[in-house]
Amino acid sequence: MPLFAKSAIDSSLVESAIQQLELQTSAEVRVYIEKNAKLQDLAQSTNPIIARAQQIFTQLEMQQTAANNGVLIYVALKQRRCAVIGDSGIHQFVNDDFWQRCCDVITAQAAQGNLTKGIIAALYLLAEKLSLHFPRQADDIDELLNEVIIDE
Repeated sequence: MPLFAKSAIDSSLVESAIQQLELQTSAEVRVYIEKNAKLQDLAQSTNPIIARAQQIFTQLEMQQTAANNGVLIYVALKQRRCAVIGDSGIHQFVNDDFWQRCCDVITAQAAQGNLTKGIIAALYLLAEKLSLHFPRQADDIDELLNEVIIDE
């Protein structure tokens, strides 16, 4: 089966998993699915998919969280690629290998036609890691929407 097969993503399951993650950590997570990544202005980048994810991170104002602890899971369907990036508060505790491991989990499941399962598995990895450095606080508020964004 081709990578990132055309199986639909179950947004409600992913959103539920984000809510569960945010019960364990003060970190804020968003998921952005782009059918065809807009890479025209990023061709000169070392990694255009990560550069696109960074654009979206900024566009969604994810850098505005109080603890700089936003994480974006970005999936480019046509390009069959993904990126997981975190704000400065998180990146100091994890390295690029961790972000890549999250992507590997997503792509392994996507290769079997189950993108939803891959994203949820990556969310579990994130919850495990982020709860160590950003445990949920008693006064924690949900700073970012949990909805999955699908850009046609």
